[in-house]
Amino acid sequence: RTGTEGLDYARQNLPDLVLADALLPDMAGQAVCEGLIASSRTRHIPVIIMSSKGGARNAVEALQAGADDFLTKPLNYSDVTARVRAHIRRAQLKPALNPLTGLPGNLIIEHEIRQLTTPGHGLYAVLYADFNQFKAFNDVYGFPAGDDAIRLLGELRHPLTAAALLAHLADSSAGVRQAVVRELGAVGGGPAYAGRA
Repeated sequence: RTGTEGLDYARQNLPDLVLADALLPDMAGQAVCEGLIASSRTRHIPVIIMSSKGGARNAVEALQAGADDFLTKPLNYSDVTARVRAHIRRAQLKPALNPLTGLPGNLIIEHEIRQLTTPGHGLYAVLYADFNQFKAFNDVYGFPAGDDAIRLLGELRHPLTAAALLAHLADSSAGVRQAVVRELGAVGGGPAYAGRA
């Protein structure tokens, strides 16, 4: 098959993974990577490039072109199978991350809770926090400022007090900082988040 046929197939069928040879009849494997990355419809698909030419230089070129992995021929079936499964597993988890904060989304959280609640696992704790009435913030300040505020709060990975939040806000953009500070004005020294546990 050709790289063009492979790209057409990927765009129409959205495979879980693309395994491409470095030297195809009509293009290099790196061009397949670039073609997949160029489309928002296919850029999430993991790509493994295979080549009869080993060496760090070839691997680096493939990875810089967007490949997720590089294999040198002759291939070991067990190695290829393990890598394919690992890349597919990782790709399935990526959409589970919040695109604004990079924090785990519902799919990852549910998976972790299932793991923690297996018999014999031991003690665990779960905290669920939610932004209350965030729509009002977006209505007043606009969606871009709302996205910035979510990103900003997502960067905080430790217990949050109003003082810690205000210190963190000192490094953020002035408009978002002022908006968040106004909204938190009544918080004082207590927790700067609304949550349910």
